Amino acid sequence: MRELWVRAGLFAEGPTDYRFLLPLIDLLLTDLLARHFPRRHTRESSLGIDADAAAGPRRASRIADAIARHWDECTLFVVHSDGVGGPDRERANNITPGLRAAERWARESGKDEPVLVVACVPVRETEAWMLADLAVFKQLLRSAAPAVLPRDPERVVDPKQELKRLLGGQRLLNDSYDFFGKNIALDALRRLPAFNSFEAELLAAVHRLAASGASSGA
Repeated sequence: MRELWVRAGLFAEGPTDYRFLLPLIDLLLTDLLARHFPRRHTRESSLGIDADAAAGPRRASRIADAIARHWDECTLFVVHSDGVGGPDRERANNITPGLRAAERWARESGKDEPVLVVACVPVRETEAWMLADLAVFKQLLRSAAPAVLPRDPERVVDPKQELKRLLGGQRLLNDSYDFFGKNIALDALRRLPAFNSFEAELLAAVHRLAASGASSGA
């Protein structure tokens, strides 16, 4: 049986997004692969990717260049864009053009494998997802942990400021992204519609990867 090889390349908006999302993607892929492809997969740690400076300032060109530069290192790609209250608009403006540009590059380069791009678009900011699991706050802050979190994190107007307030300052917030990405409970995140959309799209990409035969092993 052919073994499925999975490594995600992440194109994100900023340094803290990479620090939170890279371990979160690994956490999620570990769970999805164990449940859907048991005993026949290899997962490597997700990779933060970016474009060469020569790609220019246009986001679509930068996404396509980042995918091209890391094509042989990754088997699927995650492109993050904060939703800023309008996830569908942000997807159309900030992710879809990059996917189309990457698909053009793949065709022109004679690539046989599909371009698998997964959109990661929180309703506002990735910090909203960090507000989903009280247990992580208890691990991190112990006796200083908040008693409750916002009931609907994706409706918080400024999740970064809310997270800063709950953690007691900007410095602890800056130091906490990796911790949240590694320790947040997937079941807590699955209460959030935007995360569910991301998970469903990621799983669909893994199924397409398996069906394409772009895997390794015998």
